[in-house]
Amino acid sequence: MLSYNHAVGSNQLHDSTICARPRETSVIKRVSLVRLRSDLSRATCLERWAGEHADVMRTLPGVLEYTVDVAREERPAGSWDAIVTVRFADAAALERFASPAVQERLLATRDDFAEAVDVFLVDEHTLIPSGGTP
Repeated sequence: MLSYNHAVGSNQLHDSTICARPRETSVIKRVSLVRLRSDLSRATCLERWAGEHADVMRTLPGVLEYTVDVAREERPAGSWDAIVTVRFADAAALERFASPAVQERLLATRDDFAEAVDVFLVDEHTLIPSGGTP
């Protein structure tokens, strides 16, 4: 069973001089750091990730968004290769996602491409709003 640690931002993010505030929403954001399997080519790992694993994610109710940010170039051995973000509609969607049946399906396909994964829930802080700065 997965355990989730609620990540707490640094004090700087809460400092009024920076004016960053957590996004006020019922959406729950889960982030994962992923290290691709070292015994397979990068292309094979990414192809497998976009296949059955992504297909399982597409079937899950309450998953609003699933994004994968992959490093443009191969990373040194032992480094994280990608950052995954999953946005859930609410706590009930996260609970369904964390259920043993769903996790069994996801872990069975994740092992096809991932060597290691570090998962945590986050509070998103917007430092520069969408659209950039003038």
